[in-house]
Amino acid sequence: SENIKRANALLDAIKPIAEKYNATVGQLVINWTTRRPAVNAVLVGARDAHQILDNVKALDFTLSDDDLATITHAADAFVLAE
Repeated sequence: SENIKRANALLDAIKPIAEKYNATVGQLVINWTTRRPAVNAVLVGARDAHQILDNVKALDFTLSDDDLATITHAADAFVLAE
């Protein structure tokens, strides 16, 4: 389906960035979200202590401006293609 193609394109764009920072895609997205200009707080869920620790690791790295722009562009393409 078209939604799956769009989701895969988004993942294909951001997975290499996550790998560059030795992070999961989830950690990358949390980190990117904290850097969005209009965002004051990020709410994330966790089912257990392991997930809490994974979420905390999302703040262990600083995305470069280029990586921020790449993620933003990929996210915008995903949303605007609807």
